[in-house]
Amino acid sequence: MSQCASMRKILVIEDDSGLLSLVRENLPPPRFEVATATTGTQALAWLETHQADLLLLNPTLPDMSGPGMLQTLTARIASIPFFVIAARQDEPAAVQLMQAGARGCVVKDGTLPTRLRSAIEQATTEANADAERAKMEGTIRDRYRQQAALARILPVGLFRTDAQGHFTYVNERWSQMAGLRADEALGSGWRRAVHPDDGDRVIEAWHEAVHRHGRFRLEHRFRLPDGEVTWVFSQASVERNDDGTVLGYVGTTTDITDRKRTEEILQRVNHELRRSNVEMEEFVYSVSHDLQSPLVTIRGFADCMKHDLEHNRLDSLSNFADRIQDATNFMARLIESLLELSRMGRIPNRPEPIAVTDLLHHLAANHANELAARRITLTIQDAMPTVTADAARMEQVFDNLLINAISHGSDAVEPIIEIGAREDANEVLFFVRDNGRGIAPEHHANIFKAFQRLQTDPHGTGVGLAVVRRLVETQGGRVWVESEPGRGATFWVMFPKQIVGLAE
Repeated sequence: MSQCASMRKILVIEDDSGLLSLVRENLPPPRFEVATATTGTQALAWLETHQADLLLLNPTLPDMSGPGMLQTLTARIASIPFFVIAARQDEPAAVQLMQAGARGCVVKDGTLPTRLRSAIEQATTEANADAERAKMEGTIRDRYRQQAALARILPVGLFRTDAQGHFTYVNERWSQMAGLRADEALGSGWRRAVHPDDGDRVIEAWHEAVHRHGRFRLEHRFRLPDGEVTWVFSQASVERNDDGTVLGYVGTTTDITDRKRTEEILQRVNHELRRSNVEMEEFVYSVSHDLQSPLVTIRGFADCMKHDLEHNRLDSLSNFADRIQDATNFMARLIESLLELSRMGRIPNRPEPIAVTDLLHHLAANHANELAARRITLTIQDAMPTVTADAARMEQVFDNLLINAISHGSDAVEPIIEIGAREDANEVLFFVRDNGRGIAPEHHANIFKAFQRLQTDPHGTGVGLAVVRRLVETQGGRVWVESEPGRGATFWVMFPKQIVGLAE
């Protein structure tokens, strides 16, 4: 009886003194502590101040017999195991108590010592099993609480599915990222959170993983009920039991929105760098060519002057000097244009509300003499939209466009320049239209490149429209032209309605 230590304190509720002596004889100290009570009332009083590991109960005690005593005792200490001690003639009462929860019956006959030891062994085994079960249940509860706590504090979404891939659990963080309540995500409800443009791709990849019992890994988007889009990385692995049967999937969902935004910025920067490199190559080629052109002119006429002076011919010297002066002036304009392009990247960007109509009337006043000299009619639309942009950049954009229209639109019979605008919810479109000679479609893109001049424009440096494009792009807008030969040209400039702190 090496396991009887767990049943050390035994309360015997019995009024038969001979039986009590027999019990004490078979349960000797110090291994057992046997307490006795000869009535139910005495037993209840003892239990008020003591703790018993096992009860031996006679159901026929005078003051508290049968189920009534059992009910009273179990109401006081529900966890105490008990056995019935009964004579053979008391078997009906014993059966009643067995049905009420007694662990067994010890009959008052010659087999009592053996039955008593067996009862204690049985109680010990059951108590140990109960204790082990309680320990395991406690461990399970502790683990569940730990997992629940981790699920609450982890910065990633957690989900679990059954073997068919239907969601059975999501944690709070997953619900936050997806914009769904936990109960809404169960089953196939999680699909509602997936961005419509990613839906087919995500569902196909998930079904493939479930079908193959393989791993799931995918970057995709959630679209929240308010329209906000979140980039996430979801992954899941199959969960199996000991015999290899698939129980379901356990997975995580991580918010990668910041990473995606950084990648998009880097892609834009890389694209811009590649574009800038191409433009730089074109720019260097054009500048080299355009700077060489006046030098060739200067060198040529200088040689002519030298030759005439050597032969004492002076009649053409003034013409040669004028041609050399024109070439140096053109070179000076080219160099000034280069400086203008270089300064644009260093001008601070200070967005502010700009009344474009007032700005255009100011520019028209600056060019009033030239407009009158070329008999150009200029019309400016009233009450054009206000935009938020850098005032200095906006003034230079419209000034260059107006100068371009004056230069190329004045050769019409009745030259007209029209400036207007239209808008929608997010952007404003301005236009500067002339009725001049027009531009062939194949030249539409090139005219916005630095030092790219049309053959019909021998005096320009090819920088004005390049400056316009650069300035417009720093304000988050874009510029283009619509034109055909002989039908004038319309230059369009698009700006977002709000431009705040855009990069240089």
